Amino acid sequence: MKTYFKIRKSILVGFFILFMNFTSYAGAVLNSGGANSRIASNSTLSQSKRLQTFDVSSLNLKQTTEQKSVQQTNSAISISLADFNAISAVGNTWLLYETNSKSFSMNIGTANSSTPQTWTLPANLYTYFVGAGRSDFIAPSSVPAGLGIVGANKVMVTKYFDFNDRLMDVYDHYFIDGDGIDQLGTSYDLEFGEDDTFDEPNYEYSDVPLDLGDVFVSTIEEEDYETNLSLTRYVQTITADAFGTISTPDGVLNCLRLSIVNQRYTRTTESNPFTLQSTTNQITFMTREGVYFTGTVSATSGTVTVSKFQYREIIPTALLSEGNDVKLNNDSKGVTINTDNDTADPSAILDVKSENMGVLIPRIAKANRPASPAEGLLIYQVDETPGFYYFDGSGWRIMGSSPSARISAESTTPTTTSIIKQSGFANLKKGVAFIKFNRKVDNPEDLIINLQMEGEGKGLFVSKKTPEGFEVKEMNKGKSNARFSYVFDIK
Repeated sequence: MKTYFKIRKSILVGFFILFMNFTSYAGAVLNSGGANSRIASNSTLSQSKRLQTFDVSSLNLKQTTEQKSVQQTNSAISISLADFNAISAVGNTWLLYETNSKSFSMNIGTANSSTPQTWTLPANLYTYFVGAGRSDFIAPSSVPAGLGIVGANKVMVTKYFDFNDRLMDVYDHYFIDGDGIDQLGTSYDLEFGEDDTFDEPNYEYSDVPLDLGDVFVSTIEEEDYETNLSLTRYVQTITADAFGTISTPDGVLNCLRLSIVNQRYTRTTESNPFTLQSTTNQITFMTREGVYFTGTVSATSGTVTVSKFQYREIIPTALLSEGNDVKLNNDSKGVTINTDNDTADPSAILDVKSENMGVLIPRIAKANRPASPAEGLLIYQVDETPGFYYFDGSGWRIMGSSPSARISAESTTPTTTSIIKQSGFANLKKGVAFIKFNRKVDNPEDLIINLQMEGEGKGLFVSKKTPEGFEVKEMNKGKSNARFSYVFDIK
């Protein structure tokens, strides 16, 4: 007996349905155009698939967005070609969080094209979800051989399992320009079985830009696998009927509200008329930044119960990929890691705060230290005199602790057979002192020097070694006149 994955398509709207939908028909024709526009097509489900979910709990990063970019205005946003291109740029991943078993109450407002409104998603929204699906935007040239579609300038690959829990990649191919967004086809890269490519007729999914007041009516007739009969029809009416700001886990963002009416019709034979079987309502909030929320609602205005909801956000693909550099750009502000939701100190590019945890520095062996370190690089060396080491531009230096500091050079191999030990006391003068050798030293870098501060102070370190002596400075730019002792071997 054959088993087919028959999905009830949740059409969102225009371009966003292409990139946001969790379940999709291969080759399903959606329409976006002027008011009351309509298109009908036959659709066949071509692959059975289940979304592959990923644990992204480690990506709990909070972005601080400049308020000037999210201030509520008296006019609605327009989602432009530039916005679409930014969302779908190569190197972006669209994460999809979804649940069909949870619900919450929310004021979804009313249809209003003249006055901005304010909407708020639950502060604990992420707790409703387990894992996330991912769709990566890639270059058309990166599509495996034989699975590309001519003319595509945007490709999105989504990770799925087939019903035997085998991996499969689904490639959706699009053409986007200033006139609209076309879906060109879908291809399947299967771990087992033959790969498929469905180069469907080109259909315009959305005009560009997407504006308040746009109305989209889409009709899809589903063709049964076994009988090849068209017995089910889905009609969806989408209206961009309100605008304002929405508070999300990604910040407060300007958005359009879309009211969606989904109708499902069936018939027993192709000669009979379709009969309406069910009607459901959805609300979608869409932003220019690629953040969106959609859910089924119990009513079309006011405070309603929201269920079967999804949340999308854009992140760099590198956050999910091994071996890639990750760049964080926070609009010239510092990045903060904390548990109290505080902002970064204005003087810090990275502000880490915790009352009961520390910062763990990379722990590496001496042989694995970076070959070309940057000045100021800090590591913890685990062997051959373990400790914290920093690179001062010319060599690695070990950091000591106050009031004692032990400074070790790179090499401990004697250059001569004679070893002369020298020790004594000295005083800092405004945080600096110079200790002269009792004879000239050929290789001052081959010294092992021990410093001991007498009394209170910020700690000491050797800042310079010369054939005539070495310079001692107080840590943290200290300016004291503290007394200290020193011991070193001239080899």
